[in-house]
Amino acid sequence: MGLKVTLILIFYFFVGFFQLKADTYPGVLFENSILPGNYSESNASFEGNSWIRHAAGQIPVTDSIFFTPGNALLLNYVSASGGFWHAAIKFGQGRAYSTNKSEKLSFKLFVQGNTLVSELPMLRIIRDSSLSKPLFLAKYIDSYQQNMWFSVDIPVNELQDSLGEEPITAVVFSQGSTDGKEHAIFIDQIEFVTSTPPESALTGQAVLSSVNAFERHVDLSWQLPLTPSIRYIKIYRSEDQKNFQPVAVRPIYYRKYTDIVPITGKSYYYKIAWVDFQYRESPFSEVKKAETKVITDEELLDAIEKAHINYFVERVEINSAMQRTSNSQKNATVSVKNTGAGILALIAGAERNSISREALLMRLNKMTDFLSKADRFNGAWPKYINGRTGKIVPDTSGRIEGDLESTAFLMQGLLCARQYFNKDDRAEADLREHITLLWESVNWSDFTVTTNGLYLYNTWSPASEWAFSHPMGGYNTSFISYFLAIASPKHAISPISYAQAYARPLIPLDTVWNSFTLKEIAEKNNQKLPFTTKEKQLLKENQSISEEEKMWLTTKLLKQQSLLKKDSLLYDTVIFDSISGKSKNFLRKQYVNDSVYFGVKLKVGSVLQPLTEAMSLYMAFDPRKKQDAFCNYFLNMTNLTKIHYRKDVSSVFLPVQVSQDIWGYADDIAAKGVIHPAAAVAAYPYLPTAALKVMGKYYRQFGYFLFAEYGFRRAFNLNKNWVEDDYDGLDQALVAVNIENARTGLIWKLFMQDPDISKASEKLFAE
Repeated sequence: MGLKVTLILIFYFFVGFFQLKADTYPGVLFENSILPGNYSESNASFEGNSWIRHAAGQIPVTDSIFFTPGNALLLNYVSASGGFWHAAIKFGQGRAYSTNKSEKLSFKLFVQGNTLVSELPMLRIIRDSSLSKPLFLAKYIDSYQQNMWFSVDIPVNELQDSLGEEPITAVVFSQGSTDGKEHAIFIDQIEFVTSTPPESALTGQAVLSSVNAFERHVDLSWQLPLTPSIRYIKIYRSEDQKNFQPVAVRPIYYRKYTDIVPITGKSYYYKIAWVDFQYRESPFSEVKKAETKVITDEELLDAIEKAHINYFVERVEINSAMQRTSNSQKNATVSVKNTGAGILALIAGAERNSISREALLMRLNKMTDFLSKADRFNGAWPKYINGRTGKIVPDTSGRIEGDLESTAFLMQGLLCARQYFNKDDRAEADLREHITLLWESVNWSDFTVTTNGLYLYNTWSPASEWAFSHPMGGYNTSFISYFLAIASPKHAISPISYAQAYARPLIPLDTVWNSFTLKEIAEKNNQKLPFTTKEKQLLKENQSISEEEKMWLTTKLLKQQSLLKKDSLLYDTVIFDSISGKSKNFLRKQYVNDSVYFGVKLKVGSVLQPLTEAMSLYMAFDPRKKQDAFCNYFLNMTNLTKIHYRKDVSSVFLPVQVSQDIWGYADDIAAKGVIHPAAAVAAYPYLPTAALKVMGKYYRQFGYFLFAEYGFRRAFNLNKNWVEDDYDGLDQALVAVNIENARTGLIWKLFMQDPDISKASEKLFAE
């Protein structure tokens, strides 16, 4: 048995390298697979005389038999003597669920054929990299039936064994007998839920507010009553207004559902029902009709832009009016950075009638009032804040600190709002005054280290000061911090910092030393490089060495590999901890690239940089006609986008018939075949033809798994049959804002017409 447990854990961790953020309840392990075929957040294997069906190590899904629409997991297995099989269903790497004793593990089971209860699998959980003792399912089945759905409920306290109470990362079904027969069982709706759910039946009729048809999708919205008994909204579709089929369920924190329809130019009929915790349904809503039609390019842009804006309209924390990091209102953590990006998207939304001007004004007045009372450090907000209390929510580092990049994104959005709400009435005037007070209170100059006063540092903590911070700079989002710091009316830094700090980025030596590339070179090639015997040994064993030795070896290795030009290997010693007087070595990285890739000249930036990161520099700042000593920034951004486009369409990750016009690949070598739709869609201001073409392909060909209530999902990999089932706030904002800027220039105009911004632009750029 020890070998079997080891095999399960090895296989579980080998395949689980994608991070997943669920768009359902935190305790739901499996609701539906977005993609057909097999479930990417699973693994299965067998040995000896036993067998289980799998596809590339993943459990099959079926849409012919399911409990909640539109699919279920299929366990098709043979349990034999001298063999073993297992099937694990995971929350996904980076996710786990912390249970409490008042909960139970519940799932629905459909046993096909004549399988006896004693021939069902055993169940285990994985908790903190360890596998629990097996539980036989028969003990937890009150009324065993074949060829129909029934519930299996296991109290959490029976899962609390010697593994302790660490979060659960997976549930594992494994061989439980040696009968030697082939079995087929279906499993659906695997979830951790309260053992004492509301019992009241849902007697009120569901309310379907509206249906809005496009080409390949229909948006449905509803009005939810104030009752704790509703677990899901269940959506039904019909093509003849008579035969309705369930197509989806949505958690209660969704106000709408985007139904991807099979045929354009056809009428569809919809109704919904509320579903309680026992999965009993309320009386149906009234039926509403939707007529799909072929849409124009402008209508496609409208649909995509508004869907991405909807992410910010709905995913708001009610106490602070800022952007939640979670779907659930129970989690009050808000993101400062995403809030800033979201303000830009919401301004576009006010112009596109996704949110009323009055509603946005009320939200921003509430937000600025909250921000004036929230935790700040040297005038900078932290990355995350508790939306109820205004107190910092430390990230995984646990440090209490202000974050300059997050603050810059937030202020960028607020400055645009200050220009947008320009009427003379009291509410808009109050908002402008509140924003001005916040803008003038950010102590940008306090984030420069006194050694030279030029470099901005990314964080400051009252406990550790600069000990864990690093200098900002380079062609990345630190541009926003430097630009706003120079523009600040009260706490400005010198404009010299732009050329002498931002454009002369310092990279911590340890970052380079510990990089994957450097280690690979050292391990594979050190015998061929002109190092002394001692240096070769140091590189090979990566021993603890002095800063001086580390710097010497690093610069020598980089020179030999031509990874950096000779004149870029200068480094500075920067005092960053004024109390201890400790110092750290940095490599100075070149800002100017001045190279040709795929036949395109690139002056600034890197082809290894994610395209979304490069484009996010210019969500508010208008790069058009902006020139300095280094480049023309709109032309440079266009060229960088073109390089990514040519690189991606030349890839071999997908078959030719699928890959044509598809681009937006992740640049991480470990993520081959992973596509980020936002990278291509948000390129609309720079490569409008290629971006519009890929929008159409993502929407029409891949929309059935890629396009949903809040626009395009964050990433997918067709080679692995994987799609991330949630969204990235910055990606959603980037798509919405860039489409709007390409169409009207709205956000660019608002930001650049701000007096403080205009003055800073004149200091740094020629037009």
